[in-house]
Amino acid sequence: MKLPASIRSAIDRPLSIERAHRWTEEPLGLVRLVVGTIALVWTLIAVLLAITGADPGALELVGALWAIYGLTVGFLSGVLEPVIDGLFRVVSNFGIMRVGGGYSAIETLASRGHFQAAADAYAERGRNKSRGVPWQSCVDSSTDTPRHKALAGSE
Repeated sequence: MKLPASIRSAIDRPLSIERAHRWTEEPLGLVRLVVGTIALVWTLIAVLLAITGADPGALELVGALWAIYGLTVGFLSGVLEPVIDGLFRVVSNFGIMRVGGGYSAIETLASRGHFQAAADAYAERGRNKSRGVPWQSCVDSSTDTPRHKALAGSE
């Protein structure tokens, strides 16, 4: 009998590693756990005080504790986690993606001596109206311009 992959992975992985992996995946879950534990302990204390008659108003404390817990969890889950995830996404993508199309690849071809490939790339870019080239007239008009000759390697 073959077990499903989820059960097999749970059996193969020791419990301590699973617990450690969970806390590293969601560190704010630890904060939620601590605040919930504090609220639960104080709820039990307040209920005991109310049952024994030492302080009948202790049940009001329970409402306040769980309100604080709800606000804390709501803030962590609804505000702090999305902000941290968004900032991480911005910082991790910073410098990786190029904003404009740029000419660096074409200029690299020209600087390495691949003049015909660079001229073809400029011509292709010029034919693509959405990207264009700064010297559109060079692409549309004569190919006898000094720049085209330099890129084509004929000079």
